[in-house]
Amino acid sequence: MKNNDIVVEEANELSPSVPIHIQVLLSEFSDVIPDEIPLGLPVMRGTQNCIDFIPSSTIPN
Repeated sequence: MKNNDIVVEEANELSPSVPIHIQVLLSEFSDVIPDEIPLGLPVMRGTQNCIDFIPSSTIPN
């Protein structure tokens, strides 16, 4: 498998197309991976967070 190959799994099942070192990690941490992965982004929540900047100030990076 090349570095730019993409593997998409619809279910949390190990596949021969997934490299063995990734299969080992998936098995090791299977208790923190949900059985079903939701599609898309979560719904908008009632509370939105924002940072108020001082007008004409520079944003620190």
